[in-house]
Amino acid sequence: MLGAIGVIELHQVINLQNLQPQFVAAGVWVRPFNKLIYLMPPFIITDKELDQLIMAVVKIVSEM
Repeated sequence: MLGAIGVIELHQVINLQNLQPQFVAAGVWVRPFNKLIYLMPPFIITDKELDQLIMAVVKIVSEM
């Protein structure tokens, strides 16, 4: 399977215990690690799914 990788680097270390459940509740799966949030959508992602992923990440990160 082919896909893409996107990374968002934050200024502070991510609290995994608080953040990961928020992403799951928003219906997206990301890989937070230290100060980074990795996004790995497949190439077959639809525009609607990509919008959902991006909007969830923007919302959750902006509320940190």
